Amino acid sequence: MGIENKKSVLGPFLIIAGMFAIFGFVTWINSVLIPFMKVVCELTETQALLVATASYISFVVMGVPASLLIKKVGYKKGMSIGLGLMAVGAIIFIPAADSRTYSMFLFGIFIQGAGMTILQTASNPYVTILGSIERAAQRISIMGIANKAAGALASVVLGGALLSGIQQVQDVLPTLSLAEKSEMLAVSASSVVTPYTIMAIVLAVLAILILFAPLPNLDLGEDDAEEGDSTDDSTSSKRTSIFQYPYLFLGVLALFCYVGVEVMAIDTIAAYGISLGLDGSVASQFPSYTIGCMVIGYLMGIILIPKVISQAFALRISMILGVLLVIGVVSTPGEISIYLVAGLGLANALVWPAVWPLTLNKLGKFTKTASALLVMAIAGGALIPLIYGATLDSQKMSGVADQSKDVVAIANETRSYSSNYNGDAQKLNVDTINLKLDSVSLASAGDDINSEAIVNHVNTAKGRINKAYNKEIGFDTDFSNGVYKKLLQGLAQTGKSYGFIKSSKDVYTYAANLPNKSKVNQAVDSILNILVEAKKVASDDKETALVSEAIVSFEKVKTGLLSKSELAVILEKSSSKLFEASELIRLSSRQAATFSYIVMLPLYLYILFFAIKGHKIGLEED
Repeated sequence: MGIENKKSVLGPFLIIAGMFAIFGFVTWINSVLIPFMKVVCELTETQALLVATASYISFVVMGVPASLLIKKVGYKKGMSIGLGLMAVGAIIFIPAADSRTYSMFLFGIFIQGAGMTILQTASNPYVTILGSIERAAQRISIMGIANKAAGALASVVLGGALLSGIQQVQDVLPTLSLAEKSEMLAVSASSVVTPYTIMAIVLAVLAILILFAPLPNLDLGEDDAEEGDSTDDSTSSKRTSIFQYPYLFLGVLALFCYVGVEVMAIDTIAAYGISLGLDGSVASQFPSYTIGCMVIGYLMGIILIPKVISQAFALRISMILGVLLVIGVVSTPGEISIYLVAGLGLANALVWPAVWPLTLNKLGKFTKTASALLVMAIAGGALIPLIYGATLDSQKMSGVADQSKDVVAIANETRSYSSNYNGDAQKLNVDTINLKLDSVSLASAGDDINSEAIVNHVNTAKGRINKAYNKEIGFDTDFSNGVYKKLLQGLAQTGKSYGFIKSSKDVYTYAANLPNKSKVNQAVDSILNILVEAKKVASDDKETALVSEAIVSFEKVKTGLLSKSELAVILEKSSSKLFEASELIRLSSRQAATFSYIVMLPLYLYILFFAIKGHKIGLEED
């Protein structure tokens, strides 16, 4: 029985809406964590998508324990325990970041998922009783909007903190030594510490405050009994087993498929944007676009259903849209396709509220059991993204194999540049570069092409060429440390010059790791221009002298680039040529990422079948 006094309902309603916002914020952070973890923990696509698996599998594992816990301690205490568990999960991220241990990250995500399961199990009943039963659907839609709005906020806020420059980090890694790589990845991993510390504190405070929240006490035992007494037994009296309702199991499978495509549309889109060449800070905004489309769908559902169209008809239209968008994604080249992926949010919006009533229709005394099965279908979010990840990894390697002849030809031509070098300077580096270029050919020999080895050898050769070239022109880490250590220690951090120096260091990092070394000259010009501006705003003679010294150092590099050594010329030419091989490999990855969304097509088609026919199979027997 609902609570209908507006004044008594508003406060509790806002509190529950806040709980749904927390679900959304923590759940849809996954869209940022997946590409982030892929880089900092050096993972394959499939391994990275275990982030989603760890989060969603907790709903299945903790579903029954959460229900038993709430029966024992009550709803408000249950919500407090859920928030506390989520805080513990956030804290686990701190040692996980310190050690870059992926399994520890996953454990933290699972603990947060377990807390969310308890919190959601305790919060859902309030949505039903906080108002009249006739407006329950509207309240559910509002909770969905709160959930998705917070999810959009999470992808933007955390995306800016975690994914800014992540593609550059990934590009730079092959050029670094093991020690340098470990240091860079450690710095990148540490970027989760501050946001997750704040998250842990906020969740812990909420866990305490919720105990004193003005929420009505729930005792649904009597209501449940009344519900059982009032059930129309005529709908189920002829059947003695839940297995006699085929449309129920077809509906569970439909929901399983739906959760999978929803998670894919939101959690993979940022990584997809990065694969298309977008900066991480830009790509991290796309999950919010998908979620925004879902919110539009929710609003359309509130307005149109059931006054204008039925739930089943809305589901059919949504799935037809989903099919068309997936076809558009896999057949549209370039960045346009990512907007089509975002549009899947509109197709997905009405599936959950439509599948539930169609599946639970006329189940009578079996309704509660059927509801439990539908909740377990959330496991689709844990399993289906892994299929996408495995498909993507497979397609990437297949694409590299298809390009192997061209990559080998480029590697052999690059090898010919350095094979004629007879100087003693950096002989070890040159020999290592030649060895790696020869290994590209060996990995492609015969019928069994080792695509992974081809990628690794090309990347290692690129890294060696980069390091040897920087050393040859005096642009390596020793140069950088010598210049920027003096500047950053000698300038006032609050001064205007300091900001320019930090910007110039970012440009240096970019220039020092350019895969195509012929562009270094332009980057040095940019650095010099920034340093000139820093000199103009220097606060005193000491700062002016420090910046002037840095300008002289970069002018020497500039002069050296105008009269390169024989080895520098060879290495620059080699980097330009091998860059072509890298672009072929990157193109294969982009095409694989686009094509892999095809796994969504049969899922949408199945849900369309359920909307047209499946929800009626076995229904007519009564």
